[in-house]
Amino acid sequence: MRWSLAFLFVVLATLCSAEPVKITYAVSGTVIGTNLYEEQPDGSFTSVTDITVMGKRFVSTLKGKVSDGKLTSFSLIQDIPGTKISVVMDGTKVTQTVGQTITVHEVTEPYVALYANNHPQLAKSILKAMKADVPDAQPITMLAIDGGRVTTVKAKFIASQPWSKNGEFLPVKRVEVDLGVAKIQFAYDEDGNVLGESVPIQKMVATVEGGAALFEDPLAKYPELSQPTFTVKTEIGIGIRMHDGVTLVHDMIRPVDAGKYPVILSRTPYGKAGAQLEGEFYARRGYIYITQDCRGREASNGNWDPFVNERKDGFDTIEWISKQPWCNGSVGMIGGSYGGYVQWAAAVERPAALKCIIPQVSPPDAFTNLPYDNGVPMLWSGLWW
Repeated sequence: MRWSLAFLFVVLATLCSAEPVKITYAVSGTVIGTNLYEEQPDGSFTSVTDITVMGKRFVSTLKGKVSDGKLTSFSLIQDIPGTKISVVMDGTKVTQTVGQTITVHEVTEPYVALYANNHPQLAKSILKAMKADVPDAQPITMLAIDGGRVTTVKAKFIASQPWSKNGEFLPVKRVEVDLGVAKIQFAYDEDGNVLGESVPIQKMVATVEGGAALFEDPLAKYPELSQPTFTVKTEIGIGIRMHDGVTLVHDMIRPVDAGKYPVILSRTPYGKAGAQLEGEFYARRGYIYITQDCRGREASNGNWDPFVNERKDGFDTIEWISKQPWCNGSVGMIGGSYGGYVQWAAAVERPAALKCIIPQVSPPDAFTNLPYDNGVPMLWSGLWW
């Protein structure tokens, strides 16, 4: 982790200026958007987050007022592709509008801090709620105000030790909030302003300008692992003919420099566009990342018949990859759910180039799990498929 006076000057200048505070969002090292936050002396504020993921733009605009640590009122408008959500809170009354559906509820449980996943500056209230003389985890009730229904959330938070570099104290405070299903790390300046937020489980980091050093990349601790030193490019819509003449389509993210690289293959029925950020993460580290639509899904031809074609299609795809001039002969697979199952299916065919698989939450057995439950057809899952 490298610190400099220049970084601290940039941070202080950003937070002390009259201009909105800008925080940049990145997932797996790829910038996806920004948040602009502006606060007035009377406690009123405006926060706008604008991010684009998988070619889809998401805009969240939050306007409100905080008095004595309580959110007395706010309006939230979230523009999601195909959906517009409006949430208005006045006192304890919350009115939410999704399309033509309006729901109203009350927030009556007391809370001591605010949290909004898309508006990080509201987390300054978390630091204010902490008891400085308590070294252990402290329970906290937060009001979560985006991501759907406005509600209170139970969590725990832990203050970390002040940061230092070569024995020199750095004016940065750290807090980790444990939500049970995820942990969120915050960094603050001495005045309690949010310098950055990290959600490791989402591979997301949001920081002020120059704040990349606020959160340490855990992979950087291991010099034996590939580091992100490559410039990458994306090639889309590449077809591969299967054994029966059907063409399956994939996208490929790869280093710009010519050469032979190990290949990571992801086969999915959920849409290959969703792997863009994951692919850039690996490509910057010297891998070629290929994400393929399964037969009959998205851009690939043929009929979608779950589980039936994945053995041969996986084998044919790996054989094709291994013969390309940019492949060094080693192929690995990764993916979750059905994307985990296709790895087991391909491995059964024993393609010579397949060196490893990383199936995540894959269904264990079609007879005992899905689409059959110990031999009994699961009608709900059948309809869903």
